[in-house]
This record gives sequence, structure tokens and C-alpha cells, in this order.
Amino acid sequence: MSGWEGEEAAGGRACYFHRDLKRSSYGGDVSCLQEYLRSEGFLYEEPSGYFGTATEEAVIKWQTTNSLVPARGILGYSSRVAYARKHGLPTTEQLRAMEKAAEGCEVRRCIEVDSHKKNGMELWERCLARTRRRR
Repeated sequence: MSGWEGEEAAGGRACYFHRDLKRSSYGGDVSCLQEYLRSEGFLYEEPSGYFGTATEEAVIKWQTTNSLVPARGILGYSSRVAYARKHGLPTTEQLRAMEKAAEGCEVRRCIEVDSHKKNGMELWERCLARTRRRR
């Protein structure tokens, strides 16, 4: 499945986690995780962008519900892959393979990732594939 199909399958509302998230992590990806956990009923606090005890406990509940072992409250590699597959998003390996295959091409295909902050929104772009221009 390509990243484009996944993004459409997720309705454009899924998060992309490019790094492990754990207690004391901070950023837009943490906010996105918190929004997801809240929408699924695992987190009851407003998203803050800071990964604290409540987020850790919510991740443990999500991991347990999704039979991810060990359920440690860290959104590590196996949890990120499970999330990506559940939402039809490319895994890290799939993204790397697409980027490698796209080396030297002229046209890029990208997804936009909203990264929320307390005082506004940043927009990040992640390129999934490049295609050669048609002549």
C-alpha cells in the first residue's frame, strides 16, 4: 500500500510518528498522539504537546487494547508500526524505500503533517515519493 492510499484511507486525520515518544517528549507529534488517544477514549486531558504521566498511562491502555507487548507506555517502534498499519500509513521502512527509489527524480509527492503547538500551528512536509516528469 502506498502512503497516498493510506493518507486517503485515514481521511487525512491520522498522525505520522517519525520518532519514539515517551515521558518528557514534547512537540506536535505528541499533541497529535494525545488527540488520537483522547478521541479513542484512552486520555481524558486536553492535548498539551507534553508527554507526561497521563499520556503514558493512556498509551499503556491503548497498547493493552491492541495486544502490543510489552505495554510500557512508550510509543516505540512496534507501537508506531501498529498505528501506521491500523491507519493505512506507510511504516518507516516503507518511507525509506520510497525515498530511495525516488532519488534522482524531478517531481516530488508529499504529504502535509499538521504539527500543533500551544500558540499556533506549524506545517511540516514529508515527501513520500518522486516521479519522473512526463514529456
